[in-house]
Amino acid sequence: MHPAKDPKRRADWLAKISKTLTGRKLPPRTPEHCAAQSESLKGHLVPKEVRDKISKKLTGVPRTGNFAKGVPRDPRGPRNGVEYVDPRQTKQALDWTYSVKVRDNFTCQECRITQKELDEKFRLSGKQFKTVEFVLHAHHIKSWDEFPDLRFDVDNGLTLCISCHSRVHYDEKLMKGLAL
Repeated sequence: MHPAKDPKRRADWLAKISKTLTGRKLPPRTPEHCAAQSESLKGHLVPKEVRDKISKKLTGVPRTGNFAKGVPRDPRGPRNGVEYVDPRQTKQALDWTYSVKVRDNFTCQECRITQKELDEKFRLSGKQFKTVEFVLHAHHIKSWDEFPDLRFDVDNGLTLCISCHSRVHYDEKLMKGLAL
C-alpha cells in the first residue's frame, strides 16, 4: 500500500517530503516562465482514456460531446424518462448572446467597462478559472419567459457586466414587489 493511503506510514511519509522540499526555490511565475512551460507542452497528447477519466472525475458523468453538437443535456440525466435540453444553451441562444456582445462592442452598456478590462481584472485576481464576475452578460430587455417571440431578437438584448446585470434584475424585482 502506498504511504499516502496507509495511516500508520502517512505522517512519516509527509515529514520526509516536507524535509526534502524545505528551502527549495520554486520557479518564478513570470509570464516568460508560463509561456516557456506552455511551449514545452505543445504537441503533448493526452490519451482519450485519460481525458475521459479526468472528465468523469471532474463532472461525475462521462463526456458525451453533446455541447459541441449544440444540444447540451442535463448532466443528471433524463428526468421522468425525458431528456432535458436547456434552451438557453442551444446554438441559437449562444449565437444571440455573441451577436448582442458584438453589436455593443463587448462593452457594458451601463458602466462602460470592456471585456478587455474584465480580462485584466481576472489576470490580476490570481484566480485559476474565469468566473461570472469576469465575463460580460447578454441581458434580455424584455423577459425570456414573458416574450418568447423576442428571445433571439438582437434588438431585445443588452450587454452588461455582472454588477449591472444583478442591479437590473434586482430593480425589476423591486418594480414587481418581489424583493425584500
